[in-house]
Amino acid sequence: MSVLGIDQKLRRSFNKLKSYGSDRDQSVDEERMDTGIYLQTFLHHWDSCHRTFLQHEPKSGQVQDDIINVSAQLEQMIELLKYESTMCASTSIIDYILSENVLGELCAWTKSLPPPSIGTLLNLQIMLFEFLILDKERGITLLSHQTILRPLISVLELCQHMTSNFSEEALLGLVHSLSVIIMEQPDLIELFLSTSTSKKLILFSLLTPYLHKQGNLGQRAKESILIYISMSCKHKIIERVIGESNFCLILATGLSALFSALPSNLEFDHPDWHKLEMSDCQTIPELNALMSSIELCSAVIEVSPTSISSKLLDLIQTGFLNPIFAPALASDSESEVIAYTSYLNLLLAEVTA
Repeated sequence: MSVLGIDQKLRRSFNKLKSYGSDRDQSVDEERMDTGIYLQTFLHHWDSCHRTFLQHEPKSGQVQDDIINVSAQLEQMIELLKYESTMCASTSIIDYILSENVLGELCAWTKSLPPPSIGTLLNLQIMLFEFLILDKERGITLLSHQTILRPLISVLELCQHMTSNFSEEALLGLVHSLSVIIMEQPDLIELFLSTSTSKKLILFSLLTPYLHKQGNLGQRAKESILIYISMSCKHKIIERVIGESNFCLILATGLSALFSALPSNLEFDHPDWHKLEMSDCQTIPELNALMSSIELCSAVIEVSPTSISSKLLDLIQTGFLNPIFAPALASDSESEVIAYTSYLNLLLAEVTA
C-alpha cells in the first residue's frame, strides 16, 4: 500500500509547482512542459527529504515521523521516475540523480537510523535500484557511475546484516537482475568484489542463506546461484570467490538437516507400493525440500570446475552420507530401513537420470 496516494499527491504537487511558473510561455511544447513538471516535482519531494536530513535529531521523538516523511517523499520520487521513463524520452530525473548524489545521501541517512526502523526505507531503495537496472543496457551504463554503484552496494550491505524488516523477495529480485547483467557483462563482476585479501562477492554472499529455502525465495536464489556456477568455468575470479566462500559447506551440511526432517516411516495404502517417485514429493513436503537441494547439488557438481565439484562431493560424503545417511540405513527398525532405502533409491534415480 502506498504511503500516500500517488495520484492525489502528484496532482497536488503539479498544481503547486505550476502556480510558481504562471508567467511561463504558454506556447511551450506540451511534452517538454510535462517533462519539466516531472523534474520540478521530483525536486520538490527531494527538497523535503533533504530538509529532513538536515533537521534530523537522532535522539528526539521525531525519528519515526522523519522516516515516514522521507518514505512518503521517496515513494513519490520513484513514481515520478517511472512516469518520466515511460511517458517521454527525457532522462532529466536520472541525470539529476547521477549528478547530485541523491542515492548516496539517502543511503547515508538510512544507515544513521536505528536498524529496526529502516525496513520501509530499504524496500523503497531496493525498488528504486530494481527500476534503474530494469533495462539491461541502461543498467550496465548506470553501474559505471559511482553515484549509483556505491549506494547500491551500501544498501546490499545493510540487507546482508539485517535479519528482518525488509522484503526478502524484493532483495532477491534485485540480486537476480544484477546477476543477469553480470552474466551478460562479466567485467562488471569487479565492481561488486570486496577489496580484502580474501575476495568476496556480496551478490553471491546474499544468496547463500537461501540455498535450502522452499518456495519462491529458494527458487529465485537457486536460479541466481546457478548463474555464478556456470560462469565459474570461464572466469577464474568467480571460481575463486565460490571456492573461498562457505557455499559448499552450507549446501552439503544443509542436506543433513533436511534429511533429519524426513518421516522415518512411510505409509502407503496401495499393496503394490515398492518405491518412491518424484510425484510423491508433492504429498511429502520434507522430501520435496530434500530433493530440491539434491538437484541443486547435482547441477553444481555437473557444471562447476573440478575445484568446486570435488570440494562439494567431499563435504557431502563426510558431512552427510557417512555420518547421517549410512546409520539410518542400518537402523534396527524394519519400517525405518524401508523408508530410508526408499529415499536412497529416489535420490540415486534422480542424480543418475
